[in-house]
Amino acid sequence: MEQLILKQTMSSCEIAELTGKSHDNVLKAIRGMELAWEKVTGVRFNASEYTDASGRKLPMYELTKLECLYIATKFNDEARAKLVLRWEKLEIEKITIANTKIEQAQKSAKRRNEISLRIRDIDISINNMMSERKSLIRERNIIDNQDYALLSFPMFPEYDYRISNYFPNKRIA
Repeated sequence: MEQLILKQTMSSCEIAELTGKSHDNVLKAIRGMELAWEKVTGVRFNASEYTDASGRKLPMYELTKLECLYIATKFNDEARAKLVLRWEKLEIEKITIANTKIEQAQKSAKRRNEISLRIRDIDISINNMMSERKSLIRERNIIDNQDYALLSFPMFPEYDYRISNYFPNKRIA
């Protein structure tokens, strides 16, 4: 299941929008707290960039849930609550997506199993039909051989003899 759930992040732009703070202030807060985070975890925040409406590339951060919650400690209670609720919504969406994928995989597995069973049944039917076919071919060959044997000899030799007496110039095959 872990493979189905992708690692989620939240951008500093989204944090600014959620909290009603300017992006510059959010960047300042993140930069101010990054050294302490790195000292404790050994990991720096993921710096990135985005393109604004005028086409300029500007800095931003992509933060994990823990990093966001750490940054939220710098915010007031209302901003922190909004950030926590957003992460809760993301978690629910992630679980919903994962459950949907699991259900799809289960349906696929069930259908795959049904198909495999049907293929097996068809193979059994084919094998039975092939066996019956071979048996019928053998029986037909026996009948053909018997018919050939019967037709190879005159059925009424005395009758054939009498006919030849009446038609001496005719030869009977």
